[in-house]
Amino acid sequence: MIYKYSICVTLVLCLLLPVAEVSAQGEFSAQLSEVGIDANPEFPRPGQKVQLSLNDYGSNTFGAEVIWYLNGEVVPAAKNQRQTEIIAGKVGEEQVIEVELKTSVGGTIRFSRVLSPVYLDIIIEPQTHVPAFYQGRALPSFGSMVNVTAIVDGGNVDPSSLMYTWRVNRKVIEGGPLRGGYKVNFQVPQGDYFTLALEVSRIAGGVVARRAYDAASVKPQLQFYEYTELYGISPLTISDTFIPTNLTNTLQVSPYYLDIKTYNEPDFIEWKVDSQLVPTAANPYQLTFARQFSTGRSFIGFHVRNRTQLLQGAQGGISINY
Repeated sequence: MIYKYSICVTLVLCLLLPVAEVSAQGEFSAQLSEVGIDANPEFPRPGQKVQLSLNDYGSNTFGAEVIWYLNGEVVPAAKNQRQTEIIAGKVGEEQVIEVELKTSVGGTIRFSRVLSPVYLDIIIEPQTHVPAFYQGRALPSFGSMVNVTAIVDGGNVDPSSLMYTWRVNRKVIEGGPLRGGYKVNFQVPQGDYFTLALEVSRIAGGVVARRAYDAASVKPQLQFYEYTELYGISPLTISDTFIPTNLTNTLQVSPYYLDIKTYNEPDFIEWKVDSQLVPTAANPYQLTFARQFSTGRSFIGFHVRNRTQLLQGAQGGISINY
């Protein structure tokens, strides 16, 4: 599984503006805080279905007539319904949702909520190694670095003026909200999965959007390939056994999902032939060996590791049949 995280997320500015109107025929004494409009999802994508619910815990509104409005227009299908569904608008397009309650004693209460979709795209780029011919994307591994970028489009919203709070699991990156911090990097924590969460808010206050998802963390793994001066590295993986066709042959190993810094500057790297250390070449990920027997079998092993991040490493080998 390859990650290209191009995530389309809508950020919604939600305003709860209660207004109470009491007619001359009756009185209304319910607490306004007991009534509201809930949206699910709270921050929908542009064009996404949004479930709206009347959140009313006040006993004085029992039996009230319920009328829903969208941008000032009555929603006929939602008459006397505690829930209704709408489609979120375009980026930056405000939608005013209103609920009017007409109580049995003649009171009238109207509440509103404004949805203003903002587009958020989060790009995740694991800084791990994969060979150039690999058609997939690199995956994060424990101890490796990951670059993340949030792209915000909210019409008249300036992304550089927003506050970004990034969390990996429960740890806040850099200890708190970052003004204009739409680009950050972090080290992958230990475990098979980690949670990346982003909260975007305005400097003056008010959350614009939240987004969280789980990402898998994999272990670095080795793949062996044949290398020739004429064709370079073969894209065909050597599974378990290599049968040399020339008197002199070169193997190249590729440690998939190893942190790039460890790949470029490994603390520890070695080749072994039949448990005997052999000197590394100019390219430490290549081994050239000569065929010494008409028939026979040898085992070639490889090991690379970061001494401070012991899980940032991989080892393995293949058999050579002459």
